[in-house]
Amino acid sequence: MPIFSKKFDIKNIPQRGKRDNSCAQIQEKLDDFHTIQLNLTNKRKLKFVDGTWIVTQQHGDADDITAMRKRLQKLEEENNLNQIKVDVLLDMLTENLAELKILRNK
Repeated sequence: MPIFSKKFDIKNIPQRGKRDNSCAQIQEKLDDFHTIQLNLTNKRKLKFVDGTWIVTQQHGDADDITAMRKRLQKLEEENNLNQIKVDVLLDMLTENLAELKILRNK
């Protein structure tokens, strides 16, 4: 009885069947895959071109920009008014503390 039996012999690999080429090859332009577009809203679009995101403007953007500028101006005016109010309150507090210090020294 041999030590190494046939179980260690190299087995033959069966041949592959014929390949079915009945599917049509897809012909797509690679340029379609170089630019990515995202529709964030119906007015805003982003494009990825050459490694950077570019915002594409549409007809509704001008209205949004003017509305945002008006809102910004209103908020800046409100901020200025609040700053003046804080300054007046600090002046009043300083004046009251000075009067209180004078009254305590008497």
